[in-house]
Amino acid sequence: MIKETIFSPCREYRYTLYREWEEGQGVCMFIGLNPSTADEIKNDPTVIRCINYAKRWGYQAMYMANIFAYRATDPNVMKEHPEPVGNNDIYLKGMAKDSSIIALLHGGIMVHSRQETMRLKDFYLTCIV
Repeated sequence: MIKETIFSPCREYRYTLYREWEEGQGVCMFIGLNPSTADEIKNDPTVIRCINYAKRWGYQAMYMANIFAYRATDPNVMKEHPEPVGNNDIYLKGMAKDSSIIALLHGGIMVHSRQETMRLKDFYLTCIV
């Protein structure tokens, strides 16, 4: 499996996480709330679930993205951070352009002002409940 990740220099922000396997076609992008512990070497439970979804749907690769780039295992910690977004929007748009489908995982939590920023209206979106 190919594993690639882009972090900020301080590694407090994760902008992209990419996984590719041999079977399937195309790229599936998942957008969660904020990144947790997955990195360029290990997967966390959310990434494992997303890989399994992408494989079942017939994709060859996946991006794991988040509307907020600050890494925290507790969303409440992320909410308290003064700059939870970082330079995320540039990466989100690039991943979206490379993806066949975008699956939203974050529910409706904390998306009020970020919805306007992300502007994914030109992309095919689905939601995992």
